[in-house]
This record gives sequence, C-alpha cells and structure tokens, in this order.
Amino acid sequence: MFTIIASLMMAASAGPVQFMPFSSTEYNRLPHFLDLPPEGPDDLLSVQPGSEVLRKHSMGAQVGIYLNHRHFELWPGEKLVAQRRGDAVFMEPLRNNTETLPYFYRISEDASGGFEFQPMEFVDRPTDIYKLKHQAVVSNTAFLLDYASTLRDHNLLSKFGLFVLHRDDVVGNRTLETAAGSRALVVNSVETGDAATAAEKGDDDMEVRTVMFTAPEVPHIIGFCGHNSCGHNSCGHGK
Repeated sequence: MFTIIASLMMAASAGPVQFMPFSSTEYNRLPHFLDLPPEGPDDLLSVQPGSEVLRKHSMGAQVGIYLNHRHFELWPGEKLVAQRRGDAVFMEPLRNNTETLPYFYRISEDASGGFEFQPMEFVDRPTDIYKLKHQAVVSNTAFLLDYASTLRDHNLLSKFGLFVLHRDDVVGNRTLETAAGSRALVVNSVETGDAATAAEKGDDDMEVRTVMFTAPEVPHIIGFCGHNSCGHNSCGHGK
C-alpha cells in the first residue's frame, strides 16, 4: 500500500490528476488565517458546488471541503503534523518524520489543464483505518477530477482544498483549532470545556471562523452543510 501511495505522491507522469511531493515553500504560500477575506454568507454558498460533488461520488464519509489557510510559516525541512494526545489533536512542525500521510491537499491547475494535489498537512502514525481511507480518496481519480474541475469552474481553487477526515473519533465533528504556543495548534471538541466557551460565546481577542465543511449522505439535507445541521470545524487565532 505504501508503494502505491508513494508512486502517486511522486507524480512520475503527467495526467489529469497528479500528486506532488511536499514542499514547505508551497505550504508558506497558503494565505495566513488573519489575511483571509471576512467570513460571510458567500462562504456557505461557495461550499455548495463542492458538497454536491462529494454527495455525487458518495465521498462524504471520507473527505471535507477545507478553507485554504495557515497560521504560521514552516522552516525548511519541516512539515505540520497532527498527533493524537489524549482527547485532543496536537499539531506542530516536525522534521524527518516519515511515518505520516497527508490529510489536507491544496489543488492547483497546471499548464496542460490537469490538476496538481499538493500535500499541506499530515497525520502522524496513521492507523490502518486511515491508511485505507486515504487510499480510497487518492485512488478515486473520477472523484478528484470532478471535485477539482468543479472548484475551478466556480473560481474556487484558490479558496478551498481537500481535507481527508481523520479526527472525528478523537474530537468529534464539531471542533475548534487554537494556538498552543507560537508555532503549534491544538484541536478540541467544542462540546465541552474552553473550546465550547470560545466557539459558542465568542472571544473579543480571538478571530473564529468555520474552515472545514462536511457533506454527509443524510436524507432530506440538500446543498451545503455547516453549523448544527452537519459537522463543522472552526479555527481561532489571536488578533
């Protein structure tokens, strides 16, 4: 399985969908969280085309639609790695960590009209369940091409990426990601504790917005998902 994934990631030959090697330089080109345009109704409206593709291909249990962003820069040789710590997920830059798989991909169109999937963030020591989920995503060329083409056709490639779901069993599907130091992040459930207070009541010293939208196969729910109807994941960053 790792051989298959490695060959996909190296993008040895041109095609409609290519998986690129990780680059900290490319990661640093993501827009900073505080430089994103203000959150508004257009965020939810712009999620709809992608969520329709997820439903069309029955991929709602595997992936979500992610708002492209970063909270800090990576230094050469680093990559941002998510690690389970108790009932939270901790994310920090690591070097020389080979036991990882990507979970966040930024998508761009190449000169030939194909699409490049650039890994941005990684899961540490992925479980066998996650390995199978990731493989199901990266091997589904029809879905990837449809998703990327749809984002391009709606001028959304620079706004949204692809998020392979990996932490629902740890923190649930309503979470808040906040700083855990100058170059680290922690993801907690918003159902309990400080994260619930920040997410539900707001914090004047923190900018909070939804950054990941899911589109589960739920009867009678049509179009985009977010807020209490479906899972959503938010980020907070000190102003």
